[in-house]
Amino acid sequence: MNMMESNLYESPALYDSIINFVDDVPFYIEVSKMYGKEDVLELACGTGRLTIPLLEKGVRVTAIDNSILMLNEAKKKTSIKNLKSDYRLFDIRSFNLQKKFSLIILANNSISHLVEFLDIKNCFSAVYDHLTSEGYFIIDLINPSVDFLYRNKKSIHVKQLSNKQSIIESNKYNRKRQINQVKWKLNDKIGQLNMRIFFPMEIENYLKFCGFKIINKFGDFEKSKFNCNSNTLILICSKS
Repeated sequence: MNMMESNLYESPALYDSIINFVDDVPFYIEVSKMYGKEDVLELACGTGRLTIPLLEKGVRVTAIDNSILMLNEAKKKTSIKNLKSDYRLFDIRSFNLQKKFSLIILANNSISHLVEFLDIKNCFSAVYDHLTSEGYFIIDLINPSVDFLYRNKKSIHVKQLSNKQSIIESNKYNRKRQINQVKWKLNDKIGQLNMRIFFPMEIENYLKFCGFKIINKFGDFEKSKFNCNSNTLILICSKS
């Protein structure tokens, strides 16, 4: 049987089977209330994994994504819950909402979709232009592990689904380009993503270059201090 291989974002159902964690939700609800004045811009919102819990807590969210399939799924799930949504089709490298926000968030390692320096610069410039002078930009990403990146030719069990099916994950890391090609297999479907790997000082320097100041840094969503053992890097930034 031939495997059906595609970009993960071409299959919202497969995406939701894999990207369904909720560890970050309480954190983003808290910072939205604290910094966002209940008016938040979420970049790369996907199928609404984070958007919908924020809406349920009364946060006004404008959410953008460049996949119409993902946005349609997000709209459908939001409608089922009778929530008011503001979803927009935009690329995070180039968006103009003609509005400024007191909080902009780029969650779930979504920064890793930006492979080239110009992509990163354009995204951060658009964020800067949409942020109020006293606003905050919060980004979270993976703190890469060399052992994880070089598990080439290995597959690991990711999760067991309710129908007794398993999702299997594998990866191949391109050291030259800092690109990690990740594949998830479910039955005859394979979803893949090419993810740029950012190291902590690298992403911090990109932010500073684009006019941001890092005012806080955490190693998890419980706000633990970031250190070399942290799996996650959370950066809270303001305009310099």
